[in-house]
Amino acid sequence: MHFLNIIVDDDLFIPQRAHPGDAGADLRSTEDHVIHPKETKLVNTGIKVEIPYGYVGYLISRSGHGKYPVSLANCIGVIDHTYRGYVFARLENRSAEDFIIKRGDRICQLIIQRVELVEYRVTQALTSTVRGEAGFGSTGVQ
Repeated sequence: MHFLNIIVDDDLFIPQRAHPGDAGADLRSTEDHVIHPKETKLVNTGIKVEIPYGYVGYLISRSGHGKYPVSLANCIGVIDHTYRGYVFARLENRSAEDFIIKRGDRICQLIIQRVELVEYRVTQALTSTVRGEAGFGSTGVQ
């Protein structure tokens, strides 16, 4: 097991997994919020993290938010290893009704993952494959 150094405003904001072994740990809102229809809002999670070099933190939507039209506005938030400020989630309300968040509500998940750090090399050609440059929808709809 690895440990991640964090600073929290209150023990309520310590990231928690719903079940042992879950990839994501829930982050909570530090304040009450109303997110109006079609509005986005930065919501503080009350934590600061120290991501180790060679790792990245990902903020992802909670699966429970699939029941509601609210999600992370940028789909996935990236926390680099050099960032030391508060972690905020930018939530977007895609509905026609207000979305209410109370202090302590779970608003997103944090996943810490090792990343392969590569150097980029400019070349004149890439190796060929069967797929080639066939992109979106190239394998059919179903």
